[in-house]
Amino acid sequence: MREAGSTEPIASVMGQALGQDDHRWQAFAAAIGQAWPAQPGPDSSQPGPDRSPDRFLAFDPDQLFVFAAIDSTNRALWQRSQGSQAVDSGCGGPPTLRPGAIAIALEQTAGRGQWGRTWQSAPGGLYLSLYIEPDLAPQNAAQLTLAAAWGVATSLGDRGVAVQVKWPNDLLLSGRKLGGILTETRLSQGKIRRAVIGLGLNWQNPTPDTGITLATDPACPFTSLSDLAGAAIAGLVRGDRQL
Repeated sequence: MREAGSTEPIASVMGQALGQDDHRWQAFAAAIGQAWPAQPGPDSSQPGPDRSPDRFLAFDPDQLFVFAAIDSTNRALWQRSQGSQAVDSGCGGPPTLRPGAIAIALEQTAGRGQWGRTWQSAPGGLYLSLYIEPDLAPQNAAQLTLAAAWGVATSLGDRGVAVQVKWPNDLLLSGRKLGGILTETRLSQGKIRRAVIGLGLNWQNPTPDTGITLATDPACPFTSLSDLAGAAIAGLVRGDRQL
């Protein structure tokens, strides 16, 4: 059985980690692929064309990494990003990470929030990260978090969940904390060239009194964690395309 905290993707060994087959991975992949926003055409009034040819346009199942338990989904993507950078410089094997890569964990053992706070990541919540390659000046780093929060709130709002954004990174429902975002960046040649956007949402995990979960709401439109993951990731992508 794969050790908890391993950075090995478990698409092919899901049976060892989560059950007898890879049904759970397939459920996440199907939900995310179905929800992934279509790229606006040249005549669309939506945001313009991509910033670069390697910008992610569509969901790539090979870039979805699902873990039974891991220390941090952000850290998992950064580790893979370092492997990709080694390839770019002529060291190492084939690239392991591309823009649009996603890490999802059913549990985090060392989740982090804003200002280094510990994020409670018990089983039952949605814990995921998205890897992107922006082209931003360092002083505009906050735009990444704000765009992500707006995108997730808008995506959930489209499904009837009235989420509000609280500066700088909280997502609120009925005045209580539903989730939060942690954005981490890396600079190259004076620009933000790589970023990982981490998202935690309360689904049916235990929360403090100030928190709220979606699954306990009888009016919740989401029927599964994978369904929620699809909507949440669609929101992150939607936010990124506003930058």
